[in-house]
Amino acid sequence: MRFIISESEKREILNMYYLSEGFSGKKYEGYGSMSACKKDIPYNVVTKAGLSWKKVRQAYGSSGSYSENHELKIKFCEGWRPGDSKTESKKTIDKKDYEPLVKPEDDEEEVEDFPEVKKPKSTNSTSTGSKEVDGLISLLSKKYKLKIDLDHIQKELEQEGTIREDAGGVNKKAESAVKQLIKFCRGKYSKEIGSAPDIVSGYRSYQQQIDNFGSKAASGRGVNNTQKMNALPGFSQHHTGKAFDIFSTDQSWWNSRPNVKSCIRNNASKYNLEVTYTEETTRGKVRGEEPWHLFYIG
Repeated sequence: MRFIISESEKREILNMYYLSEGFSGKKYEGYGSMSACKKDIPYNVVTKAGLSWKKVRQAYGSSGSYSENHELKIKFCEGWRPGDSKTESKKTIDKKDYEPLVKPEDDEEEVEDFPEVKKPKSTNSTSTGSKEVDGLISLLSKKYKLKIDLDHIQKELEQEGTIREDAGGVNKKAESAVKQLIKFCRGKYSKEIGSAPDIVSGYRSYQQQIDNFGSKAASGRGVNNTQKMNALPGFSQHHTGKAFDIFSTDQSWWNSRPNVKSCIRNNASKYNLEVTYTEETTRGKVRGEEPWHLFYIG
C-alpha cells in the first residue's frame, strides 16, 4: 500500500530537511554523507511533519515506536521517501501520487490495532532506542546515584531530536572555523573579551559526558537543573567533535558583553557555525540559552 501524503505535507518535509523537489531516491539526498543524514534528521521525522503513523505503518511496517522510527530514519537516509511503499522501488514521485491524509477520526477507529503513542509518565526505566546509550545512562545513574527516568530521556529527544555518535575526537574543520570566528570577534572587541580563553570546551567522549553531567548533578544541582545546561551522555553535540564552548560558560559574562554576544551570533553562519541554544530555539524545551555554544554545520 502506498504511503499517501498531500502536496502541502510534502513541501513541509522538504522545508524541514532541505531535500530537493525531485525525490530522486539518491542516498542521503541533500546531505553530505550518510552519517550526516542519520544525525541531522530527528527520530520523529514523520510525526514532526504532521503525518499519520497509521499511514507509516501501512507503507513501511512501523508501529511508531522510537526504535522503529530510528529504522525508518535510516531508510529515509538510504533513499526511501514518503510515497515509496516498503517493497516498491525508489522512483520520482508525481503529483498524482499524492492525496489528502485520512481525517484524524479515521485513525481513532483502530485504536486497539494501532494505539496512540503518548508521552510516558516518569518512571525508573529508561529507553533511548540505543542499547549503548541506555548503558551509558544506566552507568551514570549508578556511579553518581542519580534517578534518571523516561521523562528526562523524552526531554533530551525533544531538545536534540536524536542521539549522537561518539566521533572519537575533534573535527579539525570545525575547530578551524571556530578559531576564525573567535579571531574575527577578538579583532573587533579585544578589550571586552580580554583574557578569556578562546575555547573552554570542545570534544567530549561518552565517558567524559558521564562525569561532566554526573559530577554537577550529584553536587546538589540535581538532574533537572543540570539538564538545563548539560546534555545526558549520548545526546550532547560535543560527542561529534563539532561543538565548542568559547570564552566563558557564565551567563553573566555574556550579559555584560552584549557586543561580543551579538558578534558571535550575527557572524557564526559566515563560518558554517550556529549558536545552537538561543532564546528562540530553547523556548519551551529543557535546555537554556547558551551564547557560548557553537556547532559546526559545514
